[in-house]
Amino acid sequence: MSQTESIRVGIIEDHNIVRAGLRVMLMAHSDIEVVGEAADRKEAFDIVKQKRPDVLLVDLQLGETSALDFLEELMNVSGARSIVVTGSTNDEEIHRSIQSGATGVVFKNENPDVLIRAIRKVYAGEPWLSRTLMTSALTRLRAKNTPPPTDPPTLPADPVEQAKADLAADLRVDPAQVTVVSTAEVTWRDGSLGCPEPGMFYTQALIPGIRTILEVAGKQYHYHSGGHRAPFRCENPQPPAGG
Repeated sequence: MSQTESIRVGIIEDHNIVRAGLRVMLMAHSDIEVVGEAADRKEAFDIVKQKRPDVLLVDLQLGETSALDFLEELMNVSGARSIVVTGSTNDEEIHRSIQSGATGVVFKNENPDVLIRAIRKVYAGEPWLSRTLMTSALTRLRAKNTPPPTDPPTLPADPVEQAKADLAADLRVDPAQVTVVSTAEVTWRDGSLGCPEPGMFYTQALIPGIRTILEVAGKQYHYHSGGHRAPFRCENPQPPAGG
């Protein structure tokens, strides 16, 4: 992406407060531009035709309507890539969204930085699906004798190796150049996992996790994980409980 090019994002979400929060969060990033917002099916088709977004953020439940009823058609009309942003834990709904053309899934209880990274990855043509979701989706496709679009990504099971692989990919360096400064089991103070985003609210509960510090070319990078969340890079790390 050039310095002047930005990712054009459309938000499809029926709750005004959530939509406004997403807009403010995205506008804080210079490479992302919110070009349209929609609260229902009609408005969704209006913004893709008029604003031509690159990436759509889609909530599955839009009032009395499910976005699953028109997601595939919306993808065909717009040519955009889509990320489902959902609070749903219904596996069937999530798998239907993938089958309808969604190339990313982000859960609403995840940290904001996850959504930002997902937008950039999906815009670049890469899927943003957890290993579990990808594997499950491919299993379903194979069960229907439908050739899978891609093989599931091979990710190391070890969270430290996951963090090293992620950093190497982000910095575009050989994984051998990434060294581990330290790694330790910790207890995070809340759902932010030691990486709070200003203005966001998090689950107030102690969460066991892992803090890993990596180094490349003399610069250190902090990776946090916990609960069901894979390691992610934290730009402004906070200390864990008791530390």
